Parts: sequence; C-alpha cells; structure tokens
Amino acid sequence: MDPVLGIIAGEIFDHAVSFHDEQMINQPVHKISVMGYYEQTALEIIQEIFQHAECGQVKIVCFDEDDSTLAGVRDGSIFATVVQQPYEFGYQSVQLMAEVLAGDRSGIPANKLKIIPTLIIRRDNVDEFTRKINRLRGRN
Repeated sequence: MDPVLGIIAGEIFDHAVSFHDEQMINQPVHKISVMGYYEQTALEIIQEIFQHAECGQVKIVCFDEDDSTLAGVRDGSIFATVVQQPYEFGYQSVQLMAEVLAGDRSGIPANKLKIIPTLIIRRDNVDEFTRKINRLRGRN
C-alpha cells in the first residue's frame, strides 16, 4: 500500500495548506490524503491543492452531501465523501416519537441509542445517492 504523507482537516485547512502543500505534494509519494470536515472545505481543498497537483495525485475525502461535493465525487476530483443521513435521522426520530406518544415504547432500544449508519459515497454509488437525496429534498 502506498504511504499517506499528510492530512489537512477542516478549519485548520486555510492556515495549514499554504505551509504544507508544496512540501507534501513535491514528496516522492504516490498518495496524499486531504480531509475536509465541513461542506465549504471541499471546494477550497480542490481549488488550492489542484493548483499544485494533478487530479488523482491527491485523494480528497470529505464529510458532507453538498451538491458541489457530490459533483466532485462524480467527476473524480474528490475520492469519496462520508454522509450522516440527516433526513433518515429526522424520519426515524419523528417515527419513534409518534410511537411513544401512542403508548408504544417498544421501539426504544435497551441502551437508548439508535444508530443511523453513515454512508461512504464514491464514484460507483454517487448517482444513486444523488437521486435519493434529491428526492428527499423535493427535487426531481
């Protein structure tokens, strides 16, 4: 497996990239990973990193389902994004509250935690996920 040289994350991105990008990208390493924790960082990462590197040299992983991030996954400039399924959180919360108000508490797990799994969106599933999220957003 190729080594990962560095990770630049979220709110420190603006400050760290100008210091680290040249030294990271010019290293004889095949893979560099950059992570963006907020939706606005995906485009900032792409704009800054690709001034110094070719698409595909840097593996960008983000944590959001913003339209621009999904477009980046689709065109290959973003390797993947991790999404938390906020609409599923809301749906299941309201569903459980309605059951509890109707007197049925059987849907409450013993540990009081209901885990909604995160999803990893890559090029092979971005179109399917985009259709699903657009339907939930009321877009067709």
